Amino acid sequence: MYAAILSRDFNLFLGLVDELAGALRRDRVEYVVGDAAEGEILAHDVWRLVINAAVEIVNRAQNNQVSNYDYLVVSRPDDCSNAPPATSICLRLDDQAFARKLEAARGYPEVADEVEETLEAIGIEAFRVEWLRPVDGWNECPGLTHELPAYERHGEQQVLAGHYERVIRYREHVLPLAEALSEYLRRSG
Repeated sequence: MYAAILSRDFNLFLGLVDELAGALRRDRVEYVVGDAAEGEILAHDVWRLVINAAVEIVNRAQNNQVSNYDYLVVSRPDDCSNAPPATSICLRLDDQAFARKLEAARGYPEVADEVEETLEAIGIEAFRVEWLRPVDGWNECPGLTHELPAYERHGEQQVLAGHYERVIRYREHVLPLAEALSEYLRRSG
């Protein structure tokens, strides 16, 4: 994914849009839920663009509409300040579901430290509530409008530390991907 973004090889993402749209159609999916674009984690923001484009393709081609929702991953999951209450879905997890969620989050050793830091910083009970927020429009990605997304700052640190050669930047790499997806939707419309 990173190499494709850096080289502006957007065919990978166009193919994923088509594959996801095909699955949504074939399986007669009624709604999709995915990570919100928060300007924090590049992969979340990019996959949000892919999800939105796939849903847009399906909704243009069929009478029944696929509803598109996101949920906060980095920000407080119980924050509904940006969620229109009438169209958002609030899930309050019972003890069993909450335990499964925590077990799943803690089951990734690659991010175990970050998970525990987040649970401690925000408070574990905040993760008992999940807001599914409607995404209207294919390119609604509020996280992508930050002046300097957190993933750029992180990338700069990684380049300085010698882990990477180049930083993936919103204006240089992600925005052209969004524009390529927009052009693809226009042509396939």
